Amino acid sequence: MADIGSSERTGLQEDIRKDFSPAALVSQLLVPILLGLLGFCAVAAAVSSTAGVMGVTVSGLAVVVTLLLAAGLSPRYLPAFSRGSWPRVFAAAAAAGALHLLLYWTAGSTVLLSLPAFPIALAGGALLLATSLWSQFRRGPAAEDPVTLPQTPARPFAQTLVLVLANWVFFAAAGMFSAWIMLGR
Repeated sequence: MADIGSSERTGLQEDIRKDFSPAALVSQLLVPILLGLLGFCAVAAAVSSTAGVMGVTVSGLAVVVTLLLAAGLSPRYLPAFSRGSWPRVFAAAAAAGALHLLLYWTAGSTVLLSLPAFPIALAGGALLLATSLWSQFRRGPAAEDPVTLPQTPARPFAQTLVLVLANWVFFAAAGMFSAWIMLGR
């Protein structure tokens, strides 16, 4: 009887170690924060547009594509990068930054297409709100019943705090930026 309980506890401890390795935590932190940043960029671009029409530039589209690629690929490739060496991760980020600077200097203001700003602002605001609420209410820092062992381990408090603060700061910053632009016109 004691062997069954100890094997369940050992299995749960191994699951916790596997789910909360540093690389897995970084990728779990990165995806909602990158999506929140994308929502902030969408709201900021839509609010700063002129006459309700937003021009999508080459550099703006490159930022959106980079954020989407980073959010989509980080859970799969960030643990592999971190197993190797951190200079590889920094080199990839530096290469992406250099590519963005090169695009901005060469074709940064070239408008590819024009879109109405209101739907983009709504979509960006919805993405901001969704990532903020998702990070706040998804597997919080403590189990509801502390007496029994939870089936899924609770997310560490520091990770919850970082996710909640980052995404709500993006949400508040988008509101403040919108008010600043609207009151300044």
